[in-house]
Amino acid sequence: MKKKTTLKPRPEVGKFYHFWDDGKTGPSRHYICKCEEIVTPSQAQTIVFDENIHNDWPTTLYDIWKIAVDNHRQGDNFKVINGSSTETGEPWLYAEETDCFVRLSCPNYDKNDLWAVRTVDGGWFTIDIQSGWQGGRLDVTGEIYDEIIEYYTNEGYDTSSYTNDKYERRDGK
Repeated sequence: MKKKTTLKPRPEVGKFYHFWDDGKTGPSRHYICKCEEIVTPSQAQTIVFDENIHNDWPTTLYDIWKIAVDNHRQGDNFKVINGSSTETGEPWLYAEETDCFVRLSCPNYDKNDLWAVRTVDGGWFTIDIQSGWQGGRLDVTGEIYDEIIEYYTNEGYDTSSYTNDKYERRDGK
């Protein structure tokens, strides 16, 4: 029996959010992303990528997401313990259903747009499309950021420089 998941809110177009490279929540993995667009699953079926890192994969955003879900399932001999089901075949990262696809710009992280989808815990995680390092946790509520600041402060670290709320472009514009 699957447990009920509480969905985090959707990001809002034009707003900035904390982003954690590969879902790892240390200062060196922290970026600020801007929500550029929200599309429905039916719209995602029409968004095509001419180039993606998976040459043998379909090129629509929707199909790339479905394969990402399938590539992150519990195995017989490999289990991810994160509060989701550990039954073989169950997803451990990306949810099997998403209410929308979120396009993000995060130029200090990747020159290409990022696309976030729902996770098994109701949050948001980006999928690899044009590069193999596009996966990361999107913090829509600020809860992860607050927890990290509290942790590092309690450990005696100076977190004053870790409050980067400035959005910077790689190209300087």
